[in-house]
Amino acid sequence: MRSFDPKSVPKPPNGQAFDWSATQDPVVLEIGCGNGMHPLQFAKANPTTSVIAIEQTQNKFEAFEKRIAASGPIENLFAIRADAIWWCAHNLNSPACLEQIFLLYPNPNPKESQANKRFHNMPFMGFLLQFLKPGGQLHLASNISAYVEEAKTQFVSTWDLTLREEKLLNSNREPRTAFEKKYLERGETCKNLIFEKK
Repeated sequence: MRSFDPKSVPKPPNGQAFDWSATQDPVVLEIGCGNGMHPLQFAKANPTTSVIAIEQTQNKFEAFEKRIAASGPIENLFAIRADAIWWCAHNLNSPACLEQIFLLYPNPNPKESQANKRFHNMPFMGFLLQFLKPGGQLHLASNISAYVEEAKTQFVSTWDLTLREEKLLNSNREPRTAFEKKYLERGETCKNLIFEKK
């Protein structure tokens, strides 16, 4: 697998630089947070944790901003509209700065020709995991069993993470994302995996 060169990645537009001095330790990163349901809940439940939530799609990010406005100010939540790869390449500031990474229902890029676009198959993942602390966790959720199995293999064999938990989700739980809510209501099987960095 080729290596990831952050210098080759464009800088995010619209002044998406990040002030790390405004954060507090620990720091959690969520990529592809959609309308912000999960990071908003997580930030409220963990007021001493800085939560960086990235969403690229305009309409989803606007829905996220409306959620924030309706809930009132949340000082430990940082909502970023950007391409996550671009943003991480230029804003992650030092090795082992992240406590947790969330990839909840990422785009599965289901076609075989799209396999190299899946996060667990991308050289970017090796770059990103440099910033996860030893003992830090990566959370992955999906409703697509083939995606889960491929991701599980890659995170363990290629990225040297330890699988700590593999759990089926059911409709009795409080959904974390709009996708999770939709899939559980339709009776689909959703699975949550937690990996740990050695």
